[in-house]
Amino acid sequence: MQGIGETLRRIRPAGLEPLPNESQCPECGYFDLSQPDVQRSLTSRHTVHWDPTMIGMARCRCQSREAALKARGVLRHQQANLPHPAHPKTFENFQSRPGTEDAIKACWQAVERQGPRALCLTGQPGCGKSHLLEATGRACLYRGRSVRYEFVPTLIDRLRHSHDDDSEQDVAELMAWYDRMDILLLDDVGSERMTPFGVEKLTELVNTRLIEERGLIITTNHNREELIDRVGPRLTSRMVQENPDLGEMLVVRLTATDYRR
Repeated sequence: MQGIGETLRRIRPAGLEPLPNESQCPECGYFDLSQPDVQRSLTSRHTVHWDPTMIGMARCRCQSREAALKARGVLRHQQANLPHPAHPKTFENFQSRPGTEDAIKACWQAVERQGPRALCLTGQPGCGKSHLLEATGRACLYRGRSVRYEFVPTLIDRLRHSHDDDSEQDVAELMAWYDRMDILLLDDVGSERMTPFGVEKLTELVNTRLIEERGLIITTNHNREELIDRVGPRLTSRMVQENPDLGEMLVVRLTATDYRR
């Protein structure tokens, strides 16, 4: 199967970027054309000597219902983009310490679809936020939900790449793909100051999920004032909500010390 994907990569027209491995069907070796990066790569107007038959060549060939269901299940795990594939972070191997109890409870509520659909985990580096984020994503995958993890600086680079190389329509399709996920995991918001474009798109992602009450978990090392400086007041207001009557975003601070020390 791997050979088919590699063959498609070798024969692609000049200027066509490689098709993403996360969208390669594990059953037939071809590709999931609903993935925005696949669509952009195959239909880019910048492609030299574009051959429209490439779409047909790349399309997943799974015909039977059983094969298609199996392929979708594996693709769901591939496209979750969760880190540490060799040494997964789970609830079972999380080192529970004083100051993590509320966060563990909130993450399990997210897995069980209880309480607010959006959760923001705050606290200093090394307190366990990212571990719990990944553990929640893996637990949701186990229950059959679609999940997408993104390290926020990488996400913004990805959106900017779509914007610079193609058009606003391609960015919109990528944003819509994220919106379709049952739960979106955004790790390390505010780790770097973002451009107006990055702030706009991240705010749009967060706001859409709050309005539609879709699953969302955010982690950040920064307090409210620091976030305002890094991502602006509008996104900060949505992330670090102080009005409990809204019921949109549950904010939980981990007070545990850095376990790496």
